[in-house]
Amino acid sequence: MFLKISLPQPWLGLKKNHWYLINPKGGFIKVDSIQSLRELALVIRDSDSSYVLFPNEQSVLINKEVTVNSLLSRDRQGKVRARYLLKTHKNAREIYNKDGKLMFKGSFDQIDLLTDSLFKITLKGKQGVLDQKGNVTIPIEYDFIEQKNQLAQLLKNGKIKGFDLNHNIELSDQYEGVSERLGPYYLTKKRSFKGLINREGAVVIDFKYQNIIGLNDSLFWVQTDSSWSLITNHQKNILKGISTYTQITDNVFRYLKNNKYGLIYGDQSIHYPAEYDAIRSISYQKKPLFQFEIFIASAPFHIIITKDFSGNPIHSQAYRPHEYEQIVCDF
Repeated sequence: MFLKISLPQPWLGLKKNHWYLINPKGGFIKVDSIQSLRELALVIRDSDSSYVLFPNEQSVLINKEVTVNSLLSRDRQGKVRARYLLKTHKNAREIYNKDGKLMFKGSFDQIDLLTDSLFKITLKGKQGVLDQKGNVTIPIEYDFIEQKNQLAQLLKNGKIKGFDLNHNIELSDQYEGVSERLGPYYLTKKRSFKGLINREGAVVIDFKYQNIIGLNDSLFWVQTDSSWSLITNHQKNILKGISTYTQITDNVFRYLKNNKYGLIYGDQSIHYPAEYDAIRSISYQKKPLFQFEIFIASAPFHIIITKDFSGNPIHSQAYRPHEYEQIVCDF
């Protein structure tokens, strides 16, 4: 009875005393062992000849002293974005793509994937970055390198500098690292306060905030203590004294100021000042509508005004408290 093993398409492996590799045409080869590197390739070891076999039938010769591993790059959902073969013999290392083509080689202590197309190289305790052709993106002179969202943090002699991997731009080291790219700018720190700099290292938003969140390329929510403001990339105040804000639909934000709600669009095309007791987003025929509520305690009345996305009034009506409670229950 044969033991069947699933291998990368189009190969099949069978074992009965020995391993047999079945090719797409139905022919078979007797070998000593078969190792699967998932969907990347097969490692075939035999006393006569050992090699790595790729799905396109391209092969790479190896010997007993050679080790091979797969390098995988995954997205945030865990899906594999890129696969590479790492071939190691002593301190010589070679990188092959998923088709078995040699990309680059060299004498390195270690090679790891930094992104789906960039490789972190370690040599004599120092780290750098090479691209798929083996060209230097970041020199091998740093004590440690890590990356998040295409921004690399480079540590050297106790100082951290940022590097934009998308644009191959080294950022100023006068700040406390770069944690995030916000539009065309970079979020960084100085004396524990956050600010924004541009590619040249010039300050765009001063270092005086506990938090900065990008709304788009030119608008930013900034936090000082418990208060938020909305400012431009020229540090002009659009809103200030905001307790909280929430995105309620695409590019539309509800904010709370002095216990009243307002609404502002990310492109600033529409702004409803903070004078409402509640603002809700509802959907009608897959189009967003907004309901604004004003409560008049002396009446007492709840006034509900419904407007479409462009700000046109759709409906308005006053409700007694018992009528209003029924409406709220319907939501």
